[in-house]
Amino acid sequence: MLSKKQTSVLLILFGFVLASGIGIAFAINDSENPHDSDREGSDGKTTYIENVADDTEEKDYWEFRYEISYVNGHSGYYTEGRCTGALDKPIIYGLGFNGFDLGAGGPASANQAFNWYEEQMEIMLSQGYDIIVIDYYDGDGDLRDNAENLAHFINYLDDLMEAQGYIDGDGDGHPDYGLAYSGFSMGGVIPRVMFAQQNEGMGIDIYASLDGVHQGVVFSNLVNPIIQTVFNIGVAWPFFDTPAGRQLTIGRDAHNELFGWLASIETEEFLDRVIEPMDTVAVALSNAENPWEVSDWDLFFHTKFSGACSYVPLVSISHEDSYALRTDFVPYHSAINMDNPTVFRDGNTFWYEDTTTSFFDETIINEPSAHVYILHINGPCPHVHGVGQAWNFISNHWESLN
Repeated sequence: MLSKKQTSVLLILFGFVLASGIGIAFAINDSENPHDSDREGSDGKTTYIENVADDTEEKDYWEFRYEISYVNGHSGYYTEGRCTGALDKPIIYGLGFNGFDLGAGGPASANQAFNWYEEQMEIMLSQGYDIIVIDYYDGDGDLRDNAENLAHFINYLDDLMEAQGYIDGDGDGHPDYGLAYSGFSMGGVIPRVMFAQQNEGMGIDIYASLDGVHQGVVFSNLVNPIIQTVFNIGVAWPFFDTPAGRQLTIGRDAHNELFGWLASIETEEFLDRVIEPMDTVAVALSNAENPWEVSDWDLFFHTKFSGACSYVPLVSISHEDSYALRTDFVPYHSAINMDNPTVFRDGNTFWYEDTTTSFFDETIINEPSAHVYILHINGPCPHVHGVGQAWNFISNHWESLN
């Protein structure tokens, strides 16, 4: 017998998923990405720099913006940066999956990021760093296309730095300036795809991944049957049935193809030549360094990774909610790109035999927490503390670049 609390949870979740899913489905069908219509046939390149000041507030930074609507025939990207002096300590911050495809990519998403991470950004700006947010107009498009977008922007940034007098002294094809990249979720794995496609590190010196989906995501058992029944689709959310969504969902053909290709590229020789010269860290919004227990309830409605993965609350009242309606999301082995993701079991106890990652130099663990919120009534962005950890790593390793 289900308890009164558990029955209430199921009824609320079913009603929420049904209502929100229908709303999302209609919104997707009725909307168009403005970058697919008003810029057809043009590269849409725009570049401008402006001082940030107005009559009511004086700000001690200037803004940098660059966008291009199309790169090699696919949707392009938008970047927005904040700099306190010369553009000389750039940190590129890559945003994650945007599956709504409602034209929210670009300036809207970049502005949201600056609002979410305002405190962390102010700390980094005060230390002279330049924060550049990159977002993709096709935020749910093929990861290989957006990896190509990231490479395109880095080449553009190289041109800016060469114009300031930086030269390619080591002959790697990029001027010798310090360059760090940090990315959240899908934004954490796009550089890996870029490194594989370009067969080089693209001049990146420091690479910090925040709950990156390096081996994909899982969805709770509770979510999939409801959505499959209502929408007759085999994926957890309608907006995850997209090129990127299929590539990131463990078990789907597109996921096996993409990550199988990555594995074929990331040989020991490749890791030694391309990745080893970088300072790298994986920040996980979870912790499975030790065995974890999964109740029968969670095994039935969620997955074996419950308690060892970040999760997505579907309905949450506050940041401290301990019983938010949720789905499991990024398993620990995915967040740190574990060499051997095999999970062992004894009753309700689960564990990884070896949590080694050959890809990242360091890992930072956290208590399992929310990855993002779908519907949240009160509280800050859930992964803000992880952004601070990633950027602290960058700051601590920057001096070694000189």
